[in-house]
Amino acid sequence: MILVDGFFRLLDDLPKPVFKYPLHEIAFHKYAFQGMFKNEFEGAVFSNDQARGPPIITGQVILRVLWQAEMGYSKWVNLARDGSHLSTYVFGNRQG
Repeated sequence: MILVDGFFRLLDDLPKPVFKYPLHEIAFHKYAFQGMFKNEFEGAVFSNDQARGPPIITGQVILRVLWQAEMGYSKWVNLARDGSHLSTYVFGNRQG
């Protein structure tokens, strides 16, 4: 499951029929990594001394272009989704 979260393989590089749509959407790693990336990069500004392009790169550009993060919702939505995954796992695996 860690292969489909967007850390080892970006979203556009995944094969679409199985890995991208069902597995990528239910992988809890996806929401954990995207929440962490949004927490670190949103609002940040970096100087671009080595690469071609504009002299300043914003964290939004890094999230959208480099990490291909979904920017339609906040990092708190990612946290809520991870919490629901965790509670489903804990309460769904109770015995007795």
